[in-house]
Amino acid sequence: MNALDAAVAVAREHGVRADEPRVLKDAHNLVVHLAPSPVVARVGRKMTELRPHIKQRELELTLWLLEPRPRRTRRRGAESSARALTPERCSGPRGGRP
Repeated sequence: MNALDAAVAVAREHGVRADEPRVLKDAHNLVVHLAPSPVVARVGRKMTELRPHIKQRELELTLWLLEPRPRRTRRRGAESSARALTPERCSGPRGGRP
């Protein structure tokens, strides 16, 4: 069942007449006028419908992150250009940002 059919089916289950549905917008969400009723419905889309290859890409990224890597260590006495995040730095007046 596609998003348009789902919107019409749910409308009919709730007693809304939707004989002539018209798509108003078809992007991240489907927005449809359930004509002749004065009702507009919004149906959310799954990311896999919008970007079909995202599952494969996410799986590849996860597998890459699970690969063992050599541990990087810092030499003693080496200066760091980045300041360490400490609890004191994270509890600033701007909602936890240093």
